[in-house]
Amino acid sequence: MKKNSEIIYTTNAGWVRAIYDTLLEAGLDSDALFKQFDIPLEVHTQPDLRVNINKLSKLWTFVTQSTVRDDISLNVTRHVNNATNIVTLLGGASKDLIDATQKMSKFISASSTGFSIQYYVAETFCIELSATATGVYVGEEALDAQMARITHLASLVYNPSIKPLRLLLKRPEPKCLAEFERIFDCPLEFNQSNNLIEFSLESARLPFKTANLSLSSHLERYLKEYIEQHLPSDTTNPLINEIFRHLAHMLPEGKPGIADMAKRLNMSQRTLQRKLKEEGVSFQALLNKIRLGFACDYLEKDQYNIETISDFLGFSSYTSFIRFFKAETSLTPKEFLNNSKNKNKKQI
Repeated sequence: MKKNSEIIYTTNAGWVRAIYDTLLEAGLDSDALFKQFDIPLEVHTQPDLRVNINKLSKLWTFVTQSTVRDDISLNVTRHVNNATNIVTLLGGASKDLIDATQKMSKFISASSTGFSIQYYVAETFCIELSATATGVYVGEEALDAQMARITHLASLVYNPSIKPLRLLLKRPEPKCLAEFERIFDCPLEFNQSNNLIEFSLESARLPFKTANLSLSSHLERYLKEYIEQHLPSDTTNPLINEIFRHLAHMLPEGKPGIADMAKRLNMSQRTLQRKLKEEGVSFQALLNKIRLGFACDYLEKDQYNIETISDFLGFSSYTSFIRFFKAETSLTPKEFLNNSKNKNKKQI
């Protein structure tokens, strides 16, 4: 039997690809960083590849120290491309958050040997992330990323989304505290004895709306692809580019407001409004533009019903979506859909 020091602890290629994309989004040279820490770039082409956790831990330590930013890893969850596996696991086979966490703990055991998940049902429902039995340490950044992943997935399966009662973290208070507060959106306690997410028992027992999770994951990937394809011909303005890219994540989460956008861009709402005014455009105009484009595309493809499209484009109600769509096109979504169907029939 090997000694603990000889064991190589690993994680899956999908998670490492998400780290690569996160670093890229942060303006870093992902290729150079992966080469520097001997992390295989083949994670893009070999989905079954396993990657040494110690190398990733060293990478994160270097990134945090060199950028003086300890919040970058919180965005890994938005770049996970293997979300469909989680969707099947959580949405298709689970009735509520407690049931899903049981399955999540098994998934984590299979996908990573760096940490494990335990859960406790008492007056509240708690999810705890801890090191493996051997005590290998995956690093603060990796645990931050997984905590963000769990809270993000929990929010997707409920509409309106649920929030944790609080988060306990072993790490010291981060330098980028405002970003932690924005991502987790609940009371945070640092320098604790464990890493724990606490939900009310009532929230944990609410039945899952599984369509929310599957559609949201699908829509989020679709939005990213759509934006990448259309932005180059749409605008060369860096700020507007960045707004559109953030909207790809905000729309599925149901938070397309200017206040949240300003937080994501690390500026005040007033500053964002001023910068947009200088460009001769408003945030609402940009939001309307992207919403209308997505709505028309989804209606033409006839993949989801109108109520579902309304929900996942961040409208407060079905009627709000109808009013918006008619104001923009002079047609109701149903009329637009019927026209699209008739046009397709004539082309056949």
